[in-house]
Amino acid sequence: MQLSSSAVSLPKPGKLRGEDAFFFHPNAVGVADGVGGWAKHGIDSGQYAESLMKESWRHSLTEVNPQSILWQAYSQSQRLPGSATACVVTVHDSRLRSSVVGDCGYVVLRNGDPVYQSVPQMHRFNLPHQLGYQMDTPEQAVN
Repeated sequence: MQLSSSAVSLPKPGKLRGEDAFFFHPNAVGVADGVGGWAKHGIDSGQYAESLMKESWRHSLTEVNPQSILWQAYSQSQRLPGSATACVVTVHDSRLRSSVVGDCGYVVLRNGDPVYQSVPQMHRFNLPHQLGYQMDTPEQAVN
């Protein structure tokens, strides 16, 4: 089993950078979708998403449990305002494991066909679970 990942972050017209972040590691991948609604309060949630994924990458170097990776990254990103939905997936000993908060997600393909897709978590329409200061925590993650 192997991870095959790619990503691109395209900011909306008029923005200097996007609010999303990601990381790749041979046995782990993660994505954080910064919540754009913070912009109306003058907060760049892209900084929160970047911190979350930078810390996730750092912890993925020594940790194989995605829940632990996300918890550690979340704990170390609490000093920043903003929030993000997040997904961390790892492969270790031929076992795929994941931790998903909100509507970030992943698809497992076998011979090009989808065999599994993560399920989004929503509080209600247009309000996904999200990590951030005084928001949801990785405890609510779907594994």
